[in-house]
Amino acid sequence: MITSEFLLSLLGFIFLSLTLKRHRKEAWPALSRLSQKKIQLLKIAGFVCLLLATALSIDAYGWSRGLVWECVWLSLAGCFVSLLLSYQPRWTPTTTLVITFTLITSFWV
Repeated sequence: MITSEFLLSLLGFIFLSLTLKRHRKEAWPALSRLSQKKIQLLKIAGFVCLLLATALSIDAYGWSRGLVWECVWLSLAGCFVSLLLSYQPRWTPTTTLVITFTLITSFWV
């Protein structure tokens, strides 16, 4: 459960960061020119991932501790994404695929 909350937060922040042209151009040069509709879909997917992570955290720990733990996971995920985009932006596609695969397998099992 803890890994799912963190990975969903991480995936949400990656999706939200890819809505900025600068990050898209550095991380995925092929996606540097996206339509407004696709950018809106990335924003929606990012916020849905963050809301889903919050819902999982509240479900697991209750309202008081769940929100505190979600703030912890959001802080860690935000730091990870900012360091990833600062030092190794080309690793963003690989990281996104690994996170997605890990989330699918963690929910499946």
